[in-house]
Amino acid sequence: MSKKIALILIMIITTSILFGCGSDTSTTSVQTTYSGSGFTISSPEGWTILEPKNFTSNIPKDTVVAFMSNIKNEVFTANINIIQVVLDKEVDSRDYAKSNVMTAQKALISFKEIGKEDIVVPYGKDGIQTYLSTFEGKKNVQDPIVRFKQLYVSFNKTGYIITGAYLPSENESIVKTIDEMLHSFSLK
Repeated sequence: MSKKIALILIMIITTSILFGCGSDTSTTSVQTTYSGSGFTISSPEGWTILEPKNFTSNIPKDTVVAFMSNIKNEVFTANINIIQVVLDKEVDSRDYAKSNVMTAQKALISFKEIGKEDIVVPYGKDGIQTYLSTFEGKKNVQDPIVRFKQLYVSFNKTGYIITGAYLPSENESIVKTIDEMLHSFSLK
């Protein structure tokens, strides 16, 4: 199995593990900053933060943190996870993004690309040019369609994939929070 397909499968498995149920209907807003190894991201008050020390054995080892919505759904709970990997060589973030989207297209059933947004991830004085890709699909025929928003960053032979995942019918406040979190990601 190629490293790219394995990485996309890690992203899909991590997202699938974060399924949940419940009925909390409170809203959320991005209010604090989570600081990881080499990056920061805004974190919504009330969302559950899962770090490696809290992971179960089925969370892929390249996942460094996951955030779960405080608005639960019987089928799928919206979430964000961050995967950090060591790359074989220095790669432009836009090329890293294109490669990962092509891999997702091969790995997901009913893949549908919705769009992409050019973005500059803060780092140094110029930042890092990349893009945020939005697509949907499912890993198995019986699974629901899930919408993914992924931000891809490659710097110093380290690759980051920041994935927001939610149902297409998700509460608009959750979708807004996921967008805010993705746009808040920066390198230290």
